[in-house]
Amino acid sequence: MTKKKKVIRVSVSARQALMAAHHCGKSAVYDALSFNSESEQAQLIRLQALEIYGGKLTERIIFN
Repeated sequence: MTKKKKVIRVSVSARQALMAAHHCGKSAVYDALSFNSESEQAQLIRLQALEIYGGKLTERIIFN
């Protein structure tokens, strides 16, 4: 069985800029971009990743 999961792809430099802008660590940015977190901060990280840092919303296939 497979599922599709949304993920936002950004460059390494964009992830570093998001960490600096939000004063958070790698895991917070990763969780936000992979939709593993729904906090207010995660929503803002996703919005900025798409609108400011050129992120691309894609889907990845998860095999169970």
